[in-house]
Parts: sequence; C-alpha cells; structure tokens
Amino acid sequence: MLYKRLATILLVLFLSMLGMSGCSEDPGQADPQHEEPIIVQTTIAVVNADMGVEAGGERLNYSAAIIDTLDADFVLVSPAMAETGFYSGAYGAVLTFPSNVSERILSFNAQNPERVYLEFKVNPHLTETDYIDTFLKIMNLQLSVNSTLTRSSR
Repeated sequence: MLYKRLATILLVLFLSMLGMSGCSEDPGQADPQHEEPIIVQTTIAVVNADMGVEAGGERLNYSAAIIDTLDADFVLVSPAMAETGFYSGAYGAVLTFPSNVSERILSFNAQNPERVYLEFKVNPHLTETDYIDTFLKIMNLQLSVNSTLTRSSR
C-alpha cells in the first residue's frame, strides 16, 4: 500500500516536472529543427551551496557529508560548471544543496523541525527512459535524506 502511494506521488511529481521541463530550456537556443541533436549524459551535477552551521565551536556542513556518500552517478561541481554542463549535455541533471540544508538538519531536534528540500532540474534532452531514471535517482536521494533525518531525530 505504501509502495503504491509512493509510486503515485512520484508519478505526479514526474509528470509535473515533465510539463515544466520546457521552461528550463535556454531561451537563447537556435531553432531546434536546425540543430544537431544533443547527446546528453546521465551524470548528475551536484552543487553544494550549503553555508553550514556553527555548532559546538566548529563549522559543520551536513551537505558535504551527504555528498561524500553519493555514488559515481553524482559529481560535485561549481555552479558555473553545472550550468554549462547542463546545457552542453555533459550532465543529465543539476542537483543543488541550498544554503540552508545544515540549518534545517539541526532543526530536526528543535520544537519546529523543517524539511530539507533539494533543488534540481533534469535535462529535457534526455531520452524518456534516462529522464525517468535520473528523476528517480534524485527523488530517492531526497526521500533517503529526509527518512534518515526523521529516524535519527527520534
């Protein structure tokens, strides 16, 4: 039952992202009918914009710790490299850990915990199968982060 509910939620999210994928294309591109097809890789560019937090007299960056556990499908890059690679087809998606991730992680032990949301965009030039696979990798990471934090805060 939980699996069906999760699958339904992921499908709705996927369809909404698919519908918005045209919004993320570069408006400066030439007419697509006269362009060479773009071959897009499925590697996911990861940008760590997390500012970290001060705790116990030291600076902690929980995003960096999470990024260190990611597999070879994810590559840590600068924001400029992520954007360039996204439009050139070097990356199938860009996943950004926002500046407040560490702050929100610490809030899990507070009175009003806040969810951690990761920002991402999936390259609309991916094949349908690669688009779905890439989207699911990102969604699984998001679910994993929030599930791990929920379990550890109890």
